[in-house]
Amino acid sequence: MSTSIETAGAPAEIAAADRETLHELGIPQELNRRMTGFGAFAVPLSTTSVLTGIPAMFAFSMVTGGPAALVWAWVIGGPLLLCVPYSMAEICSAYPASGALYFWSDKLATKHHRIASWITAWVNGIGQVAGTSGAAYSMALFLGAYIGFKTGWAPTLHETFAMFLGLLVLAGLVNSFAVRFVMWLNEISVWVHVVVTAAIVIALAFVPAHHQSVSFVTTKLVNDTGQPYMGYALALAPLTLLYTMTGLDAPGHMSEETQQATVNAPKAMVRSALWTWLLGLALILALLFAIQNYNGEAAGSFGVAPASIMVDALPNWLATILIPGLLVGTGFCLFACVTATSRQFFGAGRDSVYPMSKYLHSTWRRFRSPVFATWFAIFWMAVLGLATFWSYYAFLGLTALASAGLFGAYIIPVFLRLKAGDQFTPGPFKLRRPKLVGTVSVAFVTVFGLVALLPTTWPITLHDFNWAPVGLGGVLLLVLAWYAIGGRRSYTGTRQFTAEQIAEIEADL
Repeated sequence: MSTSIETAGAPAEIAAADRETLHELGIPQELNRRMTGFGAFAVPLSTTSVLTGIPAMFAFSMVTGGPAALVWAWVIGGPLLLCVPYSMAEICSAYPASGALYFWSDKLATKHHRIASWITAWVNGIGQVAGTSGAAYSMALFLGAYIGFKTGWAPTLHETFAMFLGLLVLAGLVNSFAVRFVMWLNEISVWVHVVVTAAIVIALAFVPAHHQSVSFVTTKLVNDTGQPYMGYALALAPLTLLYTMTGLDAPGHMSEETQQATVNAPKAMVRSALWTWLLGLALILALLFAIQNYNGEAAGSFGVAPASIMVDALPNWLATILIPGLLVGTGFCLFACVTATSRQFFGAGRDSVYPMSKYLHSTWRRFRSPVFATWFAIFWMAVLGLATFWSYYAFLGLTALASAGLFGAYIIPVFLRLKAGDQFTPGPFKLRRPKLVGTVSVAFVTVFGLVALLPTTWPITLHDFNWAPVGLGGVLLLVLAWYAIGGRRSYTGTRQFTAEQIAEIEADL
């Protein structure tokens, strides 16, 4: 996928150019531009964390398609999915603003731009909240299981929920009052993800006394969905890829804090997606070849199949060292997801999309961080976590809702970019075949976004039903109803500040 990127300028000129680009979009510079190109790359690599998505969904993949379905879904589906960040990157280069996706939709829609932008903002916000809530609860489950493995403690549902809340609060505090520390953590996260993934892959490749055959990894199919047709299980196989790749929009939301954003933000999108795909493929192959007891590890006591595989395949001392690496990676992912989500609410608050927008679009002067937006997001993440008291399948529904919601939000501006054609003026990051790449993106997300809404077990009962389609459909109905009742009057599209307003706001800060 070829692109053309042009960049030049000394640091002072770059800072002035960043500010001027934002001013041309009618936006004041309210957040500090501390993020380098590497930092911009680090955020999405953390939000698309292979140490979070793959462990959380691995047991699911083992019973819905099995090894062959997981491998081939990753190998074949990955290059198709990579078209999505390339398509988004071209748009981000032209419109580097917080809130990103809804802002792009407003600028690209030639007709009905307000309703397109409104829907994008809500679907994106709900997807981010659901995905981050799912990551936090997954970490709480894993943490409780790991502590129990070492001490014999078996956390109750209420104790797991308390850990979930504690993790959310910790992420909220760090994102509110330690913005520089968060950026430093994101940069450290890159090396943690690379080193931990490499360590697990090398250990599983050379230490176990027994490995599965190539035939097992590439041809073995499993269907424990309760649905007799293998094709149904195969249709569900790409969900691990989709769930892992959520968070591709993070550089767009962070673009007002990124130096030379018209180049660094789009490059961060495509590079992080490519690295996540490659690291994920290596991790998946290493885990599948190292399986010792398929059924036992799919239903292991950890609730995280990769941890069970490592316990069975590696010496106890080595597994004890490596398993916490998965927890650390998930922690970095959680912090980065909260960062990106708060910037989404901050940007949309500027344009009065959500309730309490006045407060969402505010910064703590001392820290120049959107504190209210951060805790607004944390509150709704905690509320969604209450679904786990109904059933664990409600939690799986959250992850499916995140995948469907986020990829739905990704594809709306991409579709509008296709419709705009030559009317769209690209930034420095230019696709040579935008129509082809965009069409593949829209087709891929349309097909597999719908797959994320399918039931995951049969027969269907209220206890194990995939509530994602009900949740997403209900949310869309409420969002459209809200727009018809009052949103179309309160929301007039992305706000354009005058030069005088911009000067006043920046002088005040």
